[in-house]
Amino acid sequence: MKKNNNAKKRWLLLLLLILLLGGFCSFYFHKHPANKSVSTFPKPQLLSAASSAPAFSANTNRVITPAATVNPMPAVPHHQVHHQTHHQTKQKTTQQAAPPTVTMPSQPGKVQATVLSAPHALSTPVDVLEKTWWLAVGGAYNGLATPATNAIDMHERAPPTPDHYVYQPVNPAVSYDVSFGYEWRYSTRMWLPAQRVGVLYQYLPATTVNGQIQESLRRGYVANYDFSNQVSSNAAFLIYQLDLMDFHGLAPYIEAGIGAAYNQFSNYQVTPFPDVNPRDPLVIFANQVTWNFAYRAGAGLAYRFPFAKQAVTLSVGYSYMNLGSAQGGAAPAYPGVAAPEQDLSSNQINVRLRYRF
Repeated sequence: MKKNNNAKKRWLLLLLLILLLGGFCSFYFHKHPANKSVSTFPKPQLLSAASSAPAFSANTNRVITPAATVNPMPAVPHHQVHHQTHHQTKQKTTQQAAPPTVTMPSQPGKVQATVLSAPHALSTPVDVLEKTWWLAVGGAYNGLATPATNAIDMHERAPPTPDHYVYQPVNPAVSYDVSFGYEWRYSTRMWLPAQRVGVLYQYLPATTVNGQIQESLRRGYVANYDFSNQVSSNAAFLIYQLDLMDFHGLAPYIEAGIGAAYNQFSNYQVTPFPDVNPRDPLVIFANQVTWNFAYRAGAGLAYRFPFAKQAVTLSVGYSYMNLGSAQGGAAPAYPGVAAPEQDLSSNQINVRLRYRF
């Protein structure tokens, strides 16, 4: 039992770390939204004849430069014309060609202007925060783990000589779950693109637990009985999921959840070995249900399909889940004897299909 308690502490610590990471990422999402860059165009403005800054015409989608800013060519003596013409031709070969211009005729009361073609708009993708609801259904392959042994005092002699309940490996079990919640997703982020919160309900059908009962005799503990019972669980979790990155629809994620489990202990049976003089009457524990604190933590890989506006996602992951314990009721013929407490933890491989709407 000490080993199981240490394992619980480790998993609870991991769960706490994941929840703290989720809280930090939520704070980061809120305080550091993505830069929203939009297409930039020169701001329209009305220029006077003395202004040298170009203006943007919304009607013609062109930049307008006042003609007053174009310096007229000064009068040049005849003997300098040839030299200046040669120098200007040489400069044109090393400079970028000027944009095409169109001179607009002057009208009374208006400024004569030269029209330049507008530069290409500078734009970057806009990072949009999408907020949507989601619904998921799935199943999991569980490897249930019960304690290696329980010691049950039968109060038959003093000092106490408890019976040992030695468990066999539990058969794999299949569980089913449905979940829904809310998602925040940034459309163009590669790192930490999305996070989700929601509620998950999981049903674990009746699974058989069996083993042997060892009695304390003069020659030591001897196995004299086979026992078996069934355990089942209905659990609900408040879950948090964080996508670590998004690469062409592939998104590794981590998740954590806390909640409660409604566990049922039922159909307890005990069978003495053929050469054993059994107790009379046999110890038969009653059916019983118990509420337990439950938690889970895991990671996986999800893929968003390109159709249906990327609303459908398939995920495959691993989770460690602890459902508390299941314990039988008192045996009618032995009211002072406590039933064995069977811890229920699971290593599961889960598959889920999620739809955003």
